Amino acid sequence: MAVIIMRGPSGGGKSTFTGKIMGRDVVDMYGQSTGLDHMFDDILSIDGRISVSADKFFVRQLQDGGTEYHFERSMIGNAHAACLREFTDAVQSARNDSHVIVVDNTNTTVGEITPYAALANAYGHDLHIVEIMCAWRTAQARNVHGVPQETVLKQSKNIDLSRNLIMQRYPSYHQFRTQ
Repeated sequence: MAVIIMRGPSGGGKSTFTGKIMGRDVVDMYGQSTGLDHMFDDILSIDGRISVSADKFFVRQLQDGGTEYHFERSMIGNAHAACLREFTDAVQSARNDSHVIVVDNTNTTVGEITPYAALANAYGHDLHIVEIMCAWRTAQARNVHGVPQETVLKQSKNIDLSRNLIMQRYPSYHQFRTQ
């Protein structure tokens, strides 16, 4: 099994990238020949795909069958706890090579990545960190959740500050640049 931990600022393209992984269309999305083709060939040949995200905590089902995103800052800790529980359940139940689990959160610091990476390693799963590189102003303009500008800027700075340490700690670190 493979675990992919996404990282990037809000609006950077993580959820779009995750959606492409779930639909087997990663390389076409970015059109980059970065040597990741082979990694994704292996991953995309796996049938079972699961994505976990703190954002899912804020998605509500509507009576008409649609969904609505309603963020409540006071619940962000609960959202991340729910995401980690869902991830834990997934790595425990998917103990063979038939699953890919994608963590679709900003993961801007070592501390945010560590619990997911530790669980993936504890259960012997291949671990990949995928950074979606995007200028913070572009990410701010694209983000659909109304994340404040100062938060997107802080996320980008945290990613820049922690990149080298995370690359050293987790050698399977990949970067995709978005426009």
